[in-house]
Amino acid sequence: AAEGIGSIGAYIRMMPPKLCGLAALAVPLLAAEFALDWISGIILLATAPVIFYFMQLLGRQARDRAEARYMTYRRLSNRFADTLRGLPVLAAFRCADREDARVFESAEELRRASMGTIATATLSGALLDLTATLGVAAVAMMLAFRLMDGSVPLSIGLAALMLAPEF
Repeated sequence: AAEGIGSIGAYIRMMPPKLCGLAALAVPLLAAEFALDWISGIILLATAPVIFYFMQLLGRQARDRAEARYMTYRRLSNRFADTLRGLPVLAAFRCADREDARVFESAEELRRASMGTIATATLSGALLDLTATLGVAAVAMMLAFRLMDGSVPLSIGLAALMLAPEF
């Protein structure tokens, strides 16, 4: 349990520069979006907390699943190591064939646990991408309606639309 303590210190040292870099990029992009088209800026400003909320929610879910999977991995790896250490004894008593089925069951359980973790990570990424895409789509739809009625020039609309995914 104490082996992850060293990586927490590295994580804490790494986060403030990353957050400053994120703010240094997001704030000017949002300001430029507001300068070009204030409605698009409001839409992006409204969707940003939703993305952060989903990031937090999915991060907690991933953490909980990883903790649950960790115990499974430890149990399975201990069982496999014990089987390897006892293999000469099992072979001497001609019991190695029975242990093959147990090792196979353990490997299948590990495969299922790994696939569950991968599925969670994939679905989390897809949900975050969907949320960000919906924000850009909302900007695009509002710009399209406003371009059709002539309330925004094409050059401003295109510039605002090109900045939206960068935010």
